[in-house]
Amino acid sequence: MTHVKEKWAFSVKDFVLKYGLYIMFILLIVVFTISRPHFLQPGNINNILLHASAWSVAVAGLVFVMLTGGIDISTGSNMYFTAYICVMLTTLNIVPDTIPGIVVLIFLSMIIGGLLGSVNGFFVALVKVPPLIVTLATLGLFRGVAFMINNVTTATFNNNVSEYLGRGRLFGFFPVIILIMIITIFIGQYVLKYTKFGRQLYAIGNNEHSARQIGIPVDRIKFLVYVICGATAGLSGLLIGAQTNAVVANFAAEHHFIIISCAVLGGVSLFGGRGTIFPGAFVGILIAVCIENGLVFLGADPYFYTIVRGLIIFLAVMMDCVRNKNELR
Repeated sequence: MTHVKEKWAFSVKDFVLKYGLYIMFILLIVVFTISRPHFLQPGNINNILLHASAWSVAVAGLVFVMLTGGIDISTGSNMYFTAYICVMLTTLNIVPDTIPGIVVLIFLSMIIGGLLGSVNGFFVALVKVPPLIVTLATLGLFRGVAFMINNVTTATFNNNVSEYLGRGRLFGFFPVIILIMIITIFIGQYVLKYTKFGRQLYAIGNNEHSARQIGIPVDRIKFLVYVICGATAGLSGLLIGAQTNAVVANFAAEHHFIIISCAVLGGVSLFGGRGTIFPGAFVGILIAVCIENGLVFLGADPYFYTIVRGLIIFLAVMMDCVRNKNELR
């Protein structure tokens, strides 16, 4: 009898760990819809997706790093640095604010972000400095260099970048920024699920020593995932800058906490070797955005958002620790 009870308890626990995220998401939608019927109107759903788009682009690259057991807390500073450089490139007309120019700007943002990510990758993969220490240092370094360049002044896209990229719609109805999010998520998830590179990431995260023994180029892959993470962070910075039309001193200052917590909430392990971009991390982003959106509908105190974000981080880490402990058993 005791054995049956224990087995039943483990089954419930496994069910909650596996599907708890989606149950939570549905419950949130139900609660906010009951409280404010307008929550599920097409206009508000569109707002949620627009808000989630830039974060989803950034989290797609972060998942690559986290699967190897690494972490990158410099993403917010990467976003700020890249967004500011993109503003300067268009303001000085180095990159024209035409549609072809904006396409070029998108790729340049990824190149700039990728170069910043390569700094992290170099010290993590080749110098063997712990990822937390490296990215904590570059968190201040990237933003500090940007401060030196711009004297901590606000920069704005005084051209068509915000109009085309931040608020533009393909065929007059489909937001460009959501299309960019879909493409990023699709490519990222495809690489993780169907390519040799993706399988190698999971192998490194599960057991780096064994991965080395079977011939996986661990150091090269670790370097590449930080470049990928930097590239998506740079693109995310451009998208946020285009949406807000302003790059201020505290631009994306806390976004690394939000992105990491949403990834973990979506099932990406801090210990490496487990997680997906879609639906996992993407649903984690949607939960965070829905909570903030719902609080706005309810007229909550803006300072309460900080408390909610802290609770999300705590819940995400707690769930990850429980999952990891359960797998070790």
